[in-house]
Amino acid sequence: MPITSNFTRTWRKSTLTAIAAQIANGDTTRITIAMQTVDHTTAAENIVRQVRAIHAPGGIVALVDGVTANQLDLLASLRATLPYALLVIVVAVSVLLF
Repeated sequence: MPITSNFTRTWRKSTLTAIAAQIANGDTTRITIAMQTVDHTTAAENIVRQVRAIHAPGGIVALVDGVTANQLDLLASLRATLPYALLVIVVAVSVLLF
């Protein structure tokens, strides 16, 4: 019985060490959330926004990756830069025409 007990403790320790190595790297910790919703839906967008809104102690920031998060970031970037791009196009066409 002591052999089994020792083996179990050793296996648990090595397994936990392997799992910890996968999710923690220096000052970064990776947490995977499996969503039951389909990408590009309002429910998935709400989950991404909720995870990003988490305020952890010590100034920790939740970074979110995935199809839905990338889509939200792309749309936000377009909303922020598209007016300037259109302005540059209008000015360039005006200069070329007149």
